[in-house]
Amino acid sequence: MGAKALWPILGKPMAGYLLKTILECEPKSVFVVAGHEDDALCEYLRSFPSVTPIKLDSPEYDEWGAVRFAGERLKQFPHALVLRCDLPFLSAETIRLFVRGHVGSGADCSFLGDAPYALAFSPGRLSGVIDDASVTLAGLQGAAGLKTRKIALDADEAPVIRNQAELAGTATRMRDAIVRKWMEKGVHVMDPCAVWIGPDAELEPGVSLMPGVQIWGNSSVGEGSVIGPYCILRDAVLGREVRLISNVVVEDSELRDHVKAGPFAYIREDSVLKEHAFAGRFVELKKTSVGSDSKVPHLSYMGDAILGESVNIGAGSITCNFDGVNKFQTKIGDRCFVGSDTMMVAPVTLGDDSMTGAGSTITADVPPGALAVGRARQRNLEGWALKKRLTGKR
Repeated sequence: MGAKALWPILGKPMAGYLLKTILECEPKSVFVVAGHEDDALCEYLRSFPSVTPIKLDSPEYDEWGAVRFAGERLKQFPHALVLRCDLPFLSAETIRLFVRGHVGSGADCSFLGDAPYALAFSPGRLSGVIDDASVTLAGLQGAAGLKTRKIALDADEAPVIRNQAELAGTATRMRDAIVRKWMEKGVHVMDPCAVWIGPDAELEPGVSLMPGVQIWGNSSVGEGSVIGPYCILRDAVLGREVRLISNVVVEDSELRDHVKAGPFAYIREDSVLKEHAFAGRFVELKKTSVGSDSKVPHLSYMGDAILGESVNIGAGSITCNFDGVNKFQTKIGDRCFVGSDTMMVAPVTLGDDSMTGAGSTITADVPPGALAVGRARQRNLEGWALKKRLTGKR
């Protein structure tokens, strides 16, 4: 397939679309021929356990030469199908019809499209040709003594993708098709031209997507959820009736039913917001579990933390989870009230129903029901401010 196979279309390598379609056809075996230095493609193919990579031993092979290199693997099958990698829109139905037509025709070779984009053949009949290094794909189409057939391919299924400009056009077309599919299934999209949904995302009916939304990877969004403007989901799981106000980024995390977040919240790295939890404006969560009905309303960072139920985190509060070498965990019990600008130096635990005074630095565990105050005593210097304004001196 070569490096072109990994060109991304909506965050997914081009080859991934074709491989998914091929596997839908339930073939007995799938082989992918990779360039002799194409380690990246071989690594990507690890996500397809039923696909076997075949790595070329030099860069000298043309298209038919690559088939010849894999020839010994193919000879065990009565029929073989060879496809180019740049066919993200090729349908399973087209593949099935092409293969059935080849088998039923009794032809030695069948060609799909003018390029050709696909080739079906019977390895047993072409064993001598497969082993002949002088044969090219073009020569195969006109070889004497071979019964060949050619089938047209709709241009919609075979876009030309030779450069990055054409790749971008392909991505836009794929975006339009995916958005249209979800709208037909009951997803409301305010502006279809301003929303991007990846090929592996899953949406339930009743979801609403505002302009600027991007949904990537294996994300899923539950029924009735509203994703506000310019929110980005990447491998995110959202339950039912979730509301992201705007400019919320959720990565590798889960927001359960009736969660609310934003604007400008960043939720990442295996964080979980349980039912009816809230992460507000300019809040960042990292590897943090927020209990049901708990709130982190604004301007706070919770990292490597576990928050119980009905917790309230005051503005400007931080879990100090990193000492420069290791990460440590903060545990905040049920119904805790954390005062504004509290620094919790992990590892530390706040017991159920405890409180912290605003501006405190908490370095030791707080017992259940206690108030922890960890700040310097206030001192007032009488007249100091007035004197400074009058004299300009300290």
